[in-house]
Order: sequence, then C-alpha cells, then structure tokens
Amino acid sequence: MELKWQQTLSQPESAILEELAEKALRDSLQGKTKVMGFDEL
Repeated sequence: MELKWQQTLSQPESAILEELAEKALRDSLQGKTKVMGFDEL
C-alpha cells in the first residue's frame, strides 16, 4: 500500500490526472457510475 502511494506521489500531476480519467472511463463503461447533479454530491 505504501509503495503505491510512493509511486503515485512520484508521478507528475498530469500522469495522475490521466490515470484517474482512465479509471473514470472504465468505471463508466462498466456501469459503475451514476449521473448526479451538483446538488446531489
């Protein structure tokens, strides 16, 4: 777990954002997300 944090923190910010975006796309394609408005967060 700590190794994962070290890897994440050592990456440039753009790489972290790219990884998060890819995860969000995967989750969306797998039906793991739901549409919400800002007032529902």
